[in-house]
Amino acid sequence: MRWPATDPAVSTERIKVLAEIRLRTTEGERTVTLVALSARGALVLSQRAIGVAGECVDLELPAVGGKTVTVAAGVDKVHKVPEGMVSKVEFMIVEASIRKAVDDLLALLLAGDGGGTRRSPRVKYGVPVLYGELGQHRAKLIEISLNGLAMRAAVGLAGGTPLRVELPDALVLQGTVVNARPSESVAGTFEIGMVFDQLPQSTLIALRTLLSDLVRSQR
Repeated sequence: MRWPATDPAVSTERIKVLAEIRLRTTEGERTVTLVALSARGALVLSQRAIGVAGECVDLELPAVGGKTVTVAAGVDKVHKVPEGMVSKVEFMIVEASIRKAVDDLLALLLAGDGGGTRRSPRVKYGVPVLYGELGQHRAKLIEISLNGLAMRAAVGLAGGTPLRVELPDALVLQGTVVNARPSESVAGTFEIGMVFDQLPQSTLIALRTLLSDLVRSQR
C-alpha cells in the first residue's frame, strides 16, 4: 500500500507509518489506517470521514511491549484523497503515562525498530537544501531518515550518481541516487531518492538529533 497523498494544509513533520488501529467516535468503533505520527498528533486514513473539525475521537495506538494506549484527540482537518479521507488529529494528552507511551513509540520508530518496509522511517521536512559538489544547485527536501532522503529538484539525476546534499545548519550528507521520477505534485520537477553512504559518527549523531527534534517539536 502507498502512503496517501496529502497537502501542506494537512501534513506537517511526522513519521510515516502504515498500521491499522482502532478508533472510537460518537458513532462507535471502527478500524482505520494510521499513516503518520508525531508527538502532537497523527494522520489517519479511512473510507469515510471520522468527523468534522472540533469533534473528539479516541485512538488505540500501539505501545512498546505489544500493548496499546488510548489517546484522546480532536479532529483538526479532513482532506479527501483517492484512497478515501485523510484526517489530521491533534492529541489531547494530560496524563504523564500516556505522554511517555507516545514518546516511547516515537523513539522506537525513529530507531527503525517499529516494523515497516524501510530500515528507518522517514520524517517529513520541507526545507531548502543545496546539492552538487560545490552546493551549486538548489532543491527542496521532502523527507529524511537515518538511511536516506527524498528531495524535489528542477532536473532529474541518473541512478548511481554520487550526491552531496547540504541541509540547513551546514549538515552535509553524502550518498548515491537510487531513483528519480517526475513529480506528481509539482509540474516540471523531479523527486529524487538518495541513500546515504556510511556516515561519520559525528554526522550520524547530528542527523539522529535532527530527526528526534523534528518529531518532538510538534508538541
